[in-house]
Amino acid sequence: MRRIEPDSLALAVLTAALLLHGFAGERLAAEPRGADGVARLHAQLQGVLPEGWLREFDLKRERTIERLNGRMDELRRKLERRERSARFRLAAHS
Repeated sequence: MRRIEPDSLALAVLTAALLLHGFAGERLAAEPRGADGVARLHAQLQGVLPEGWLREFDLKRERTIERLNGRMDELRRKLERRERSARFRLAAHS
């Protein structure tokens, strides 16, 4: 059985929460603008998601992005080497 990564689980939970409760932008548009509206929204988010969890999620998200960027760079270099090799072989047969 394949193990579910914590990052994938966190992303699934966040996606489900957004789908069930709507996007924050829609709520912000409906909320009165000003210090009271922002304070009320902040208090609602604090009750739903603890601050430590949000910081940890952001750190994991950044690490995942960095890891994927590194993997993309690695694959790009590998593809470039293959293209150069194919051009060299084509030129050698001409």
